[in-house]
Amino acid sequence: MFLFVYGTLKRGEPGNELMKNSRFVSVVMRTGLTWVRTADYPSAARGNTLDYVVGEIWEVPVPDLPMLDDYEGENYERVLLPDSNLYAYLLKEREADEFVETT
Repeated sequence: MFLFVYGTLKRGEPGNELMKNSRFVSVVMRTGLTWVRTADYPSAARGNTLDYVVGEIWEVPVPDLPMLDDYEGENYERVLLPDSNLYAYLLKEREADEFVETT
């Protein structure tokens, strides 16, 4: 399974040790996601087509997913990104609403 990571699971970050069974694929810019800058941890949520987040693609063994789900915690959900074969952990909508800036 391919996972887009943008925070503590990236290379050089403290959570990357959990990716030891995974294979790094590439650094990419993913549109349709927006940074949630005021959250306690690096966080992203669904955004508009002009928003983007830079992160990494990793090929993750399916048996490692429960461990990664636990690591990300209850405020994040693993979702399939639109028009993609990539999954990502995004801040759940109810959590994201707390941090989204309105204009």
